[in-house]
Amino acid sequence: MKEYVPENQHLDKEDKAGKVRIQYIPMVDEVRIYYKTLYTTYDSGKAMNAVLGCLEDFLKENKYYHYKYMEKDKERYFKDARGIRWAEYSSHVKFSR
Repeated sequence: MKEYVPENQHLDKEDKAGKVRIQYIPMVDEVRIYYKTLYTTYDSGKAMNAVLGCLEDFLKENKYYHYKYMEKDKERYFKDARGIRWAEYSSHVKFSR
């Protein structure tokens, strides 16, 4: 499994804490993509737009032509060790060539 942070995050200008990361499994052409930001600035619509933008970039960079969702998108809310509240939006997709 390869993990990396996309160069263009497709984040909203107001979201300073947001971050997108991708876990890529090349043997099965699957990607798990995560958008994480502070709970107070989280908006599911903006999260979905950032994830879709990064998926489209990934599609072009790796010469895929289509992808499908393997499961419903998920949202989770949690506190880190310092007590800061975070929100995370994730998608699981399979690419085809």
